[in-house]
Amino acid sequence: MNEKQSRLDKDLKAIGDRMADVEIAVQRSRQSEVNSQSARAWTSTDPGRASMPGSNSYSSSTPAVTPNV
Repeated sequence: MNEKQSRLDKDLKAIGDRMADVEIAVQRSRQSEVNSQSARAWTSTDPGRASMPGSNSYSSSTPAVTPNV
């Protein structure tokens, strides 16, 4: 009986260790996904602005003024 209990305890510990490894892998995967999403947000462009000629990723609050000569 003690032998069986010992074997079950070892199996339970092994399962617990594997579950911990899976949890760590899931957390790393989620963190990696969050990091790649934020990296994409920094590098993405506005498709509407990208199609306009002469547009860039910066906006200006002052209008361009051309002098009347």
